[in-house]
Amino acid sequence: MTQPAQIACLRIPVTDATLLLPNTAVAEVADYQKPEAIPGAPEWFLGYIRWRGTRIPVISWEGANQRNMGDGDTRIAILNTIGPNHERIPFIGFVTQGLPRLARISEADLKPAEDNPVGPADKALVLFEDQVLHIPDIEYLERITADVMAMH
Repeated sequence: MTQPAQIACLRIPVTDATLLLPNTAVAEVADYQKPEAIPGAPEWFLGYIRWRGTRIPVISWEGANQRNMGDGDTRIAILNTIGPNHERIPFIGFVTQGLPRLARISEADLKPAEDNPVGPADKALVLFEDQVLHIPDIEYLERITADVMAMH
């Protein structure tokens, strides 16, 4: 009998939730730096930082997902974008509330978290080791970020 395929993932803490992303979606988890704010942008669009010589937008996943935004900022997770705006926005940063933890997960390890509400920035909610994990909708985050960038 063969073992189910496992994917290396990161469990990333944010305010009152934990995100689950494949390692390949995260370019880096960088030290926190205060984003340069953009006047008139939505609250969840925190501004821009410089990362590896590139100006990248930084968002609050919580705010984009219509949840309460946290106070503390520990790191910025830099996501590789995957949608049609990739050429213009190759990366998006989002603020984390702690250090990510590596997990090797197979599809059989995940169960649907049916009794939990799915937000607009969620692709899905799953149970892993009795914890509800949010799988972010990276294309949605990319689209709403591109919309804000086009207006500012």
